Amino acid sequence: MSDLKAHIALFPGRTARQGQLPALHPEYFQVEERTLPEQLARMAHVAQSFRFYNLKDQPQGSWAEYLLADPVFLAAVISQTDTQADWPRAKALFEAALRAKPGQSDDYWQHFFELGWQQVEQLNHWYTQTEKLIHASPLSHYLKQLIKTTAGPAWQRLYDDYSLLTSTWPSFHNALKSRIQLPALWAFSNMDGESEENPLVSDTWWSNLLLHMKALLELRQQVIEQAGKYLDEALRHSDMSPQTGLILSFLGLMEYPKALLNQATHKHLEYYYRQVLGMRPEPPTAGRTWLTFTLPPDGLPLELPAGTRFDAGTLDGEGSPRYAASGAPATLTAA
Repeated sequence: MSDLKAHIALFPGRTARQGQLPALHPEYFQVEERTLPEQLARMAHVAQSFRFYNLKDQPQGSWAEYLLADPVFLAAVISQTDTQADWPRAKALFEAALRAKPGQSDDYWQHFFELGWQQVEQLNHWYTQTEKLIHASPLSHYLKQLIKTTAGPAWQRLYDDYSLLTSTWPSFHNALKSRIQLPALWAFSNMDGESEENPLVSDTWWSNLLLHMKALLELRQQVIEQAGKYLDEALRHSDMSPQTGLILSFLGLMEYPKALLNQATHKHLEYYYRQVLGMRPEPPTAGRTWLTFTLPPDGLPLELPAGTRFDAGTLDGEGSPRYAASGAPATLTAA
């Protein structure tokens, strides 16, 4: 029967797990669900509240500076930066400024460009932090190249837009310019003055203004994703200082009580649905389908016993193998 080919057209059915509501899966909610990067970032944040005393018993910054001198902690802090609200906020400010009456849009524009400046400040702060690391890190080189080749020009375009608005509308306060202080790494140059032809009347200019902001936000997101990749690589190859390795060892030991604590959800569901409500999970139901066969070249009749199994691929989303089995004996002929 090795020459017999089965063609499966459809396999409707349901496993026991597929019959459950997603909200009733034990892993849908866990008491302690923080990941290792989240725990490292939280530790660095809390460390800001603890003073560091040097050998002369004098305060010298906080313990956060000590932790962030290690690439693993810095990468964890960067990778856990929340940026979900930035782009919706930028769009909302942009649209509100365009809808505002003359003379009432200044505040919206100021907040819009302040948001862009915050991206630059954070990128520059991260790069400054990488310069203080206890040993060289690929993250430092990545940030330096990003600022020189991409982030610097992106901010320049956005700042040029800002300069044009301040020079075109005398009522628009120029409060941001006095705060801008960036190192030479950004290759930053002020652009003051008004162009010969005012592009503010062009719809294309306004569209490009929003695109310039989006480009800057996307660059920061790239840094966050790259920091996450570096952190995964460093943890996989144990590329860290001894003190960080010790901290990670303790966090690893915490996985055991964490696993026990997270069983609370499963045990609560089991007790409530099985004991209180007296409910039982539905068994899996077998699917029914039609099978068509291709006989071998000799065309001789073949007996197909009941229960003969055929490969039916894998279960969707689970990767487990599934099979189709004949329900009754059959004789296969070419007729």
